[in-house]
Amino acid sequence: MYIEKKKTYLSLLFILIASYILFIITISFINKDFFKDFFFLFFDDRFMDFNNSIRDAKDSTVYSVQGVIYPPLINLMYKFIGLFLPEEAVNSSFADRYITWNYPSFLVIYIIIQVLSLAFLAYLFIKSDKNKLLITILYLIFVTSMPVVWAFERGNSIILSCIFLIGFFLWKDSDKKIYREFSLLFLAISAAIKIYPFFFVLVLLKEKRIKDLIKTIIYVVILVFVPFVFYDGYNGISQMVSNIFSFQESGSAKISYYATNIQLFMKRFNIDIPQFIGIGFMVLYLAIAMLTKKNWITTLMITFFILSFSGSQIKYNAMYLFIPIIVILTKEKFEIIEFISLIILVLMIIPNGFEIIVNGENTLLNFNMLYPLMIVLLCISIFILIKDFYLERKDKKQEVVNND
Repeated sequence: MYIEKKKTYLSLLFILIASYILFIITISFINKDFFKDFFFLFFDDRFMDFNNSIRDAKDSTVYSVQGVIYPPLINLMYKFIGLFLPEEAVNSSFADRYITWNYPSFLVIYIIIQVLSLAFLAYLFIKSDKNKLLITILYLIFVTSMPVVWAFERGNSIILSCIFLIGFFLWKDSDKKIYREFSLLFLAISAAIKIYPFFFVLVLLKEKRIKDLIKTIIYVVILVFVPFVFYDGYNGISQMVSNIFSFQESGSAKISYYATNIQLFMKRFNIDIPQFIGIGFMVLYLAIAMLTKKNWITTLMITFFILSFSGSQIKYNAMYLFIPIIVILTKEKFEIIEFISLIILVLMIIPNGFEIIVNGENTLLNFNMLYPLMIVLLCISIFILIKDFYLERKDKKQEVVNND
């Protein structure tokens, strides 16, 4: 049984409107302290991923001294922005970082960048020649999703990275060659900003677009490694990797109540899971991604693989769940199980004002439910994989019988 795309679009629109209404009611009457628990430090540390990055990026010792974990391309962007901001604030120390809020120019430039980014996203959608209703729904889902809103408050560059990644998926199958070429560059830029999106090159590998795969890897190498000449030289490469591993081992990266891997999730029940089991899940995600015949499952499993890395970045990285939503919505019609999967994916990121207590802490329901829902979608993906394999074998046997 299939559901036509128009009914799917209207169902999503209804869910979005209902979620917005419920969210407003919840934060107005049931959970009035939602935003205090949702944002990082509420008003004390707002937009500081942006402000701190501008302060850090001014020096060539960004990796060896400041311990930054971002690739150099985005640091160059921050350094360029810093040229237009007050020198006293840009040169301030970490201890004096809040001085940046004495200068409204930081906020003005940040807002301008975000507005231009969302305008660029709208342009990508419009030029993709997708259904207008679909474009509207996808745009609403993205800009109002909890990961995007939280990243906006933090001033994190993952929004820009994700927009370029969206551009890759919107344009990679375009009838226009120039759009397809730009899509490869978009993927490379996305990876050069946040690294994680590089794993989506597996989509090109699975589709046997080897030429495009090679082009993308070349773009990534240029955009990721060449800018190191401005920061610590090529010694900065090993230093950045060391900084990343140090961060992954830090306490802030091991927040169990917002876990999207089995080790961190089971810690909330005081159960220690061996590391090899967590690695086994990551291998399983990649195996399913390469074996499945469904493109949306491929992107879903790559996203799960990315989400398996750490705890503190879950609020950011959950943004990548938008990618399988885009891919699944490119279908003309949906099986019931695909429609259910789509609804689950949307519910994982759209606004939700409810909280639950985990280990004595008020925690957000949305992010708490990510891993349980990931397991549900993993089971659905395995079921679809087995079903497709069985039907393929059945068809081949029938073909043999017909030939005989």
